[in-house]
Amino acid sequence: MSEAELHLIRSRLTAGPKHKAARGEPRQGLPVGLDYDEDDKVHITADEAVREAIATVFRPFDELGSARQTLISLREDHLKLPRRRNIETGHMG
Repeated sequence: MSEAELHLIRSRLTAGPKHKAARGEPRQGLPVGLDYDEDDKVHITADEAVREAIATVFRPFDELGSARQTLISLREDHLKLPRRRNIETGHMG
């Protein structure tokens, strides 16, 4: 493929999201613990188990003051954290 063809393909792939952003419609994937409501506004999830898991992460962070030390502490406790399922592929991540 020529450079011109690659440039054209690349620009077509990125045009859709750019147009949505220009119209103020970008809807991005949110981190676990945040959801969109009916009006497309971001809010904290109603799922109490997810809310508690997030609080469980922040408690040691408040005590330890370091993300690395928090991660080490959570691994030592064998804590499993929730992850958002990828709707398109069905995979976690």
